[in-house]
Amino acid sequence: MPLTQTIPKTQIDRIGQYIGQVRVYKGISLELLSKGLCTPAYLCRVESGRREADKLLTDALLQRLGSPTELFWRLLDQDEFQQWQRRQDILTYLRRGDITSAQTGIAAYRAKTPLERQFLQTTEINLRALRGARAAELRDRTLSVLQLTQPAFEKCEIEELVLSQAEGYLLLAYLEQEERLNGPDAVENSYRALLRLLRRSYYDTRERVYLFPYVACHMIEIEYRRGQLFSALSLCEDTLAELSSEGRLYAYESLLAWKIRLLDASGMDASAPRKLLEWLRVLRPSCPKHPQMLIPFVERGCVCCLNQVIRDRRELLGLSQEELAAGVCDISTLSRIETWKSTPQKRVRRLLLQKLHMSGERYDSEIIPERHDDYILRSEIDRAHDLGEYDREARLLAGLRRRICHTDTNLQFLEQRDSRLLALGTGKADPPITPSEELAMLKVSLRRTLPLRVEKIHTWPVSSLSINEVLLLLNISLRFKEEGQPQIALSIAQYVLECLNHMNLGNVCCNEELNTLACLNVLRYLGDCGRYDESNHLAWVCVSQESQRNRIVQTAKILYNIAWNLEHQHDISQQHLSYSFQLAYAAALLEADQVGQKHIQKHYLELFGKELQLI
Repeated sequence: MPLTQTIPKTQIDRIGQYIGQVRVYKGISLELLSKGLCTPAYLCRVESGRREADKLLTDALLQRLGSPTELFWRLLDQDEFQQWQRRQDILTYLRRGDITSAQTGIAAYRAKTPLERQFLQTTEINLRALRGARAAELRDRTLSVLQLTQPAFEKCEIEELVLSQAEGYLLLAYLEQEERLNGPDAVENSYRALLRLLRRSYYDTRERVYLFPYVACHMIEIEYRRGQLFSALSLCEDTLAELSSEGRLYAYESLLAWKIRLLDASGMDASAPRKLLEWLRVLRPSCPKHPQMLIPFVERGCVCCLNQVIRDRRELLGLSQEELAAGVCDISTLSRIETWKSTPQKRVRRLLLQKLHMSGERYDSEIIPERHDDYILRSEIDRAHDLGEYDREARLLAGLRRRICHTDTNLQFLEQRDSRLLALGTGKADPPITPSEELAMLKVSLRRTLPLRVEKIHTWPVSSLSINEVLLLLNISLRFKEEGQPQIALSIAQYVLECLNHMNLGNVCCNEELNTLACLNVLRYLGDCGRYDESNHLAWVCVSQESQRNRIVQTAKILYNIAWNLEHQHDISQQHLSYSFQLAYAAALLEADQVGQKHIQKHYLELFGKELQLI
């Protein structure tokens, strides 16, 4: 059974506390951060945890701070969740070019806050753009919508602004329409200023990567027209490298095309980027072609409905409504919560989630610390691991253990990292632990929040899982595979994927990283079990989804698994097999995954007796 956890008694909204800590850490005033979004007094209450900001406001504040919003899963009550779903439906219609459905959704949407009005008016501009509105009208409307949250925009310099992602896209669209009307000279200085703003170290790379590549394309064109080929090429290569480091494909094709053009103009060899562009276009055709929205609106971060999570977890743990409600609320209150008819009060929500072995927070993260420094420390732990600096990783992990509260959810994070270090044998005295020993450690950690037998996972009801539980289950499935039990490994990975799809409630934009990771595990184990066609089908679905999301984080591994499957099938031509390896290698180049490149090259050499060359 799980150990008794030490739970902080303070009833504050910790994501608000996090926003305040980041703001102070980056030296931004209350007045500047809140301008156009809320009053400084309201932001002060959010930061102290006395008020809970809705998702749109939380996202805007984090983005203005240059911090990625996808660090957290949000547990929204049923009203906010349904409003979020309405926004996703409208955006889906617009991306498909379904003007009639988009218009119906926009007309029915009730905007209650300035940020919701900004969303609604942004979608109306996109609708007008799809209908062929004139540039002057689009420019004027875009400026008006931007000024909903940036009222002093025309009175200050661009570099004085703090911009959310939505505001950045609005500003870029405004400049593009101005350029259409008055020529590039009218906006050159504005593009330069916006690029300088985004290049500040204050922006986390994971945050600026959504806007930076598009601004960079405009600046590359300006430098090219002025004959500044070297500076244009330098900016192009820096932007491509940043995109690869984040596994994103925003404007990647345009940037590769610019690199080829600049190399040709400079008399340099452009064959490598030209081949890479050809292979990138091979990866794209499986995706449906949709009209480009004038002003993208991407609401990032994983979202779950709190009411759904409470019911799911209760059923997963085998608790009756009476058992869960005891000491927390009336059974009738719990019933209304689970049927989406009532929003739990803050105290009730926290106690219910804690009884269900979750952190009790309105958001879920791998760790719930008290200080912003601990989030930085958590990021440094994984960075050290990726660089192979395992002694440093162990020191950072020990420091984090001393600093954060030892709740079960926090301990799960620490124990996952401990197990991988022990499996690597990073200690100076002890040998590495065996896969069996690591499996035992992971199962004990999982039982802190899920006191169920993982070998019986096929009998568990599909449910809502925490980030730590998803990662633990996927690691456990890998250990079962290494122990020669691929069928159990497959059952666990399939269960995780089913849970993630259930939590998405039909929205493919949620949980994208964990969805891809779960898909990768499932298709691997399907291949191990000889179910090659099923594995390949899931792999291509996953590649298509990744491309639609402008992600390429795991694409090389997914494509390599297709090549592995083909290698083990009968009647596959050598040409087809070689093509599959080349496609996986091209994806590894796009990801800048040097380890993957070497692994694919080595396998190809063993199979074909020659080095792999993209052709």
